[in-house]
Amino acid sequence: MVWTDFLIRISLAAVLGALIGLERLMHRHMAGIRTNVLVCVGACLFVLFSLIDEEMGDRSRVAAQVVTGIGFLGGGVIVRDGFTIKGLTTAATLWCTAAIGVLLAAGHLMFACMATALVLLTNILLRPFSNHISAKNFSQNTRYGCLYRFEITCRQSDEWTLRGDLAQMLRDQKMQLQALESKDAKDGFVDFTVYARQRTPQDATAEYVVHELALREGVRRASWYREDHVGNDEEAGF
Repeated sequence: MVWTDFLIRISLAAVLGALIGLERLMHRHMAGIRTNVLVCVGACLFVLFSLIDEEMGDRSRVAAQVVTGIGFLGGGVIVRDGFTIKGLTTAATLWCTAAIGVLLAAGHLMFACMATALVLLTNILLRPFSNHISAKNFSQNTRYGCLYRFEITCRQSDEWTLRGDLAQMLRDQKMQLQALESKDAKDGFVDFTVYARQRTPQDATAEYVVHELALREGVRRASWYREDHVGNDEEAGF
């Protein structure tokens, strides 16, 4: 292998890894630009090494070791947040990023670009669809009676503190936390939504929770919605 081929492949690995990492960073997920670049370049380098030094064995064996290694790295970004598990999509993205690096090292540059486009389209276009389906399933599930949706707009710097405080208040009020989703920050403020279930309507509890949040510093807006199995939707907010 000549040095120009080596440079082209690792450079393209850095570019494609950066594109995937940029999408993760824009949606404020773990494993941003640098992590995805390093994963893609690292996977590419391991396979390139097997091509440069043929005595080290065939590239398929090295690629298999890359798959094993990236599994441990992906496990490090999976965390539990209350009743939800976060980081699964980011871990899967890192796995795909490593696969793109392997494709580049093997010389399949066009295939690697196509795979990058598919990963980006999956993370960007399927996000709204997935959130819509999840919310619909929660509202149609009657096992726990009523679904409460809390929507909060706060300063970006206060988001994590308020999310923790809200989760604790819901636990104190015996409400079952179901899911949490966050939107992109705008003008220093961020919107996040929390879904919680209660076996019977507890509007007074929801009102209390929102009232307490509205008094917190950095909160611009706080509101709650109740959705039950007959389609009622009640709202109160500040």
